[in-house]
Amino acid sequence: DTAADSSAAADTVGEKQHLDHPPQAATDPTNSPTGEDPAPTTAPDTSAQDWSEGSQPVEAPPADEEASVEKEPSIELDPLREEEESQHKQKCTIGATATIMEKKSELVFRARVDSGAKSCSLHVDKISIENEAEQMRDNIGKVISFRVKNGEGKKKRWLKSKIASYVIIKTSSSRERRYKVPLTFQWKHMEKKVLVTLNDRNAMGYPLLLGRNFLRGDFLVDVELDSDD
Repeated sequence: DTAADSSAAADTVGEKQHLDHPPQAATDPTNSPTGEDPAPTTAPDTSAQDWSEGSQPVEAPPADEEASVEKEPSIELDPLREEEESQHKQKCTIGATATIMEKKSELVFRARVDSGAKSCSLHVDKISIENEAEQMRDNIGKVISFRVKNGEGKKKRWLKSKIASYVIIKTSSSRERRYKVPLTFQWKHMEKKVLVTLNDRNAMGYPLLLGRNFLRGDFLVDVELDSDD
């Protein structure tokens, strides 16, 4: 009986030691049954996710579009100025019409100021695109040559620029596609680089239309002023 009690006590102590100090995994290759290094532990790959029903990723809603203009892929221009600066500087007052110079050609145009138009529009009578593609979207980024003339038609000049984008203008009777290019306009001491729509304005009273992208942040429109001269 004494020997049996001693053996039972020893088993109890051994179990306690086993619980307090669990054996560590063998890292010595000599302890491996095959004598080889144990296989490295690989973390589970969480890069790929199994999208089950009811947990599909949600796509962002499309950006709002104007009712009259369908926007297409475009080349972004660098920001022309910080919005905070335009809020604190003194704005110029411009009339219903203005005299504007296009910097590259140095041609002077009589322009109609229209705060209801989103962007500027310039009359051109001829255009030519290098390696022109059939689809307009495929011409974005290509060099375009276009001929401009002032209101009297006495001076004409070919200009070159890169096509930044194009727009589709919807009217009650048709849909017109027009290219946009960056140009720099000067009014008195003020110069601004803006996107300009190229189109045939031969039937219009003014070859140049100044829209909001030229006026925003720098001008107040006083319709009682007939001219800036």
